[in-house]
Amino acid sequence: MPNQPRYISSRGSAPEPRLLASPGGAGGENESLDLREIFTAVRRRLWLVLALIAVGTGGAVFMARRSKPVYKATAVIRLADVRGQLAGNIGALTGEISRSATVDPLLSQIQILSSRAVASHVVDSIPGLRVRSKNIRGRFIDRVHVDDAGYADSLSIVFSGRGYILRSREKEAAADYGEPAEVSGVTLTVTKRPPVDSGVVHIGSRDDGVQRLLGNLDVHQREQTDVIDVTYADPDPTTAQSVVNAVVQTFQSSNAAAAQQQSKLRRRFLEEQLHQNDSLLRSAEQSLSAFRSGQQLYSSKDKLTAVQVGIGAAQARREELDAERRMLRAALTEVGRPDASDEALGALVTLPGASSSPVITQLYGRLSALHAAKDSLTAGPWGAAESNPDVGRLNLLLTDVRGKIAAAARSVITAYDARIRALDDVQAHSAASFQNVSSNEAEEARLVQQADAIRKISDQLRDDYQKARIAEAVEVGQVEIVDAATYPEVATGPSRMRTVMLGGLLGALLGIGLTLLLEHLNGSIRRREEIEVKLRLPGLAVIPQSVLPRWGGMRRLMGSSDNGRDNSRGSSSGLIVVGQVQSGAAEAYRQLRTSLLFADVSKTLRSLVVSSPHPGDGKSTVAANLAAVFAQQSLRVLLVDADLRRGRLDTMFHVRRSPGMTDLLRGTASIAECVLATDVEGLSLLPTGANVESPADLLALPALGELLLRLRDEFDLVVIDSPPVLVAADASLLASKADAAVLVVRAGQTEPTSAQYSLQHLASVGARVLGAVLNDPNSSMVGYRGDYYQSYYHADR
Repeated sequence: MPNQPRYISSRGSAPEPRLLASPGGAGGENESLDLREIFTAVRRRLWLVLALIAVGTGGAVFMARRSKPVYKATAVIRLADVRGQLAGNIGALTGEISRSATVDPLLSQIQILSSRAVASHVVDSIPGLRVRSKNIRGRFIDRVHVDDAGYADSLSIVFSGRGYILRSREKEAAADYGEPAEVSGVTLTVTKRPPVDSGVVHIGSRDDGVQRLLGNLDVHQREQTDVIDVTYADPDPTTAQSVVNAVVQTFQSSNAAAAQQQSKLRRRFLEEQLHQNDSLLRSAEQSLSAFRSGQQLYSSKDKLTAVQVGIGAAQARREELDAERRMLRAALTEVGRPDASDEALGALVTLPGASSSPVITQLYGRLSALHAAKDSLTAGPWGAAESNPDVGRLNLLLTDVRGKIAAAARSVITAYDARIRALDDVQAHSAASFQNVSSNEAEEARLVQQADAIRKISDQLRDDYQKARIAEAVEVGQVEIVDAATYPEVATGPSRMRTVMLGGLLGALLGIGLTLLLEHLNGSIRRREEIEVKLRLPGLAVIPQSVLPRWGGMRRLMGSSDNGRDNSRGSSSGLIVVGQVQSGAAEAYRQLRTSLLFADVSKTLRSLVVSSPHPGDGKSTVAANLAAVFAQQSLRVLLVDADLRRGRLDTMFHVRRSPGMTDLLRGTASIAECVLATDVEGLSLLPTGANVESPADLLALPALGELLLRLRDEFDLVVIDSPPVLVAADASLLASKADAAVLVVRAGQTEPTSAQYSLQHLASVGARVLGAVLNDPNSSMVGYRGDYYQSYYHADR
């Protein structure tokens, strides 16, 4: 080796290299970064997302297999009052309840349609609604009949090649397929053999069937119409069709029967009333005929009628005049108010008594003319003010005319009083004349009036009786079946494929959400700027993911074995800066080299310790590649494996482990014997050497400082790979003897507190930490792509 080493000198106080995020980034860039963070987090925990997708898909497949297809059959009915139209609106749909504004007759009929009474009739007509089968589809069971409405039990069925056996707790019955079998009051027929050997049929009570029917029945009124859709859902399409048709037919029959019953009761009542009224009419007519025959009062009837007509006409005229007088007085009172307006005066003039007075009409015309004159005088921007003499004269004239109109109205009222008194005299004279009529004539009038009243009631009763007979004879009700339910061919609800897809999608969303939650709870360092903020250290470089295999498998890749550790020259083809010169990771190491060359140190940088808080942070990889890139700059670099507990550089370079650093510290070997050359020009390696029981005690000896001084004299730069800071005291001892140190933190794994504790340990021994390197072997860092350099490099080719 040459005796004159070249030094890495300080280049002045250049600014520290930083890669801080720009605070003024565009919205699209922020959105892209958020999506990249989500993508990176999902890729990091892809196993969790795939596991939840598998769970969601499996659950959906299980539910899809367990769920039965549901068929819906729909019938359409219309609530039309055909009976009322035929029978003169007797028993009409909107009869008595139409008088209430809070009651909707259509909704009332819908409630009756959904009532237990209708459902009970349907369950009695379709006993299959009380049947629930296990392991047997409903289409294999037909013609069910249950004698007892409250019967509830489970029956077992055993199927054979020729027939089946129906068993209850008390007895059993055998029958051929297609023939009925009866046990314990239950009769049913198995149409053909199902694809099972046995099954169970549960017979519920009528209430169970009613609950099942009402639970699956949907009654919906079409908006702004009297049309109603009746829908029933069931796993068996035949059952769905038969049940909904039975419901509407039962409702139609019960509605017609109820209407007929009401018509029958009304007809009977009217018939009794008509018989009684006819008897009263015959009696009244006989009394009138006998009275006339006995008294011979046929000529005085016209006179009595004339007197009655005169009295009535006089009374009507008096009431008319009195009403006009009251209105005129009220209008005159309103005009007499201090704040009365001309509108009130106009209302007075329009009354019947005032409008017929020529005086009032003439005065009101003059009043209108005065108003027009005043308006023409005061209107416009140059109109006269109220203080103008002409305006004052017009106001006095208006007041005078209003007074005259009121006086004329009082005169009209006085005339009304005189006319009413005259009519009172006429009425008094007519009453006296009426009193002079013979009492026999009054009795005749009473008998005639009584007979007419009874005859009128009889005619009305006879008309209602005929309508009631027609309504009773009509067999239709208020329910009209527009469309009967057809056989539902297609099941409703989501398909199985859609259910499975939704299950998988739900699992994916849950997996992504859980991944993002775990990422949020993970407080490890992920960005370069977090180093500068949380550790207050320059972020020297970010080492992205590389595609090289791990060091443990590199020997197999290169065809070497454990027995080859005595090679005189270490193979460095596994180094990123050697094997992938154009990769983003190699460029990151070159950036790290540049950052160290421009680092602000107080003395010449000749020895550098590379350490990390925990094992597995990648310090050995960083130290080896950093030493290689310095050697590629025509420097003589020595890479020292000072991790005396778990040194791995000998494995990386496929060289022997000893003699090495421990042998140099104990004085059992020389530098020439321990330092090994590598295939990287200018790069040498000092392995760990033989194992020792207490590495910290060995490093605490003064021999460590003397060794580093000797190595500094022979090499331009000594890169020392030390143990993790928080694992052993070795790193602090080495950093205290070296010129500077670099801390390696692993993205997504190193906690800020661990890195801070490491810095405190190094600061306690006086070590100078130049900065930190963010190692990202698993692409845990968001917003950073290691292939930027490679894309840029190839873009010019």
